[in-house]
Amino acid sequence: MKQLKRHAKGHVDLTQEEEEDLRRKLLKRARNGDGKAQAELMASYGVRVYSEAERASLVHYTVPKAPRRRNAKPARKK
Repeated sequence: MKQLKRHAKGHVDLTQEEEEDLRRKLLKRARNGDGKAQAELMASYGVRVYSEAERASLVHYTVPKAPRRRNAKPARKK
């Protein structure tokens, strides 16, 4: 990975394009299951990225919609 210039307080100088490119690469690696990339995204941006395998193992619950009432009319104001 590209060496970044660090200041005394740990700040890194990046242009907006470089930061977007770095973030894009981290997201791609995290999506493929790279734990270091997932940890970096959590530390830097506060986001959790699930890999393809992690998403496949998630249990999805669906909530059935309530049946619609027929001839439902709004109450009239008097």
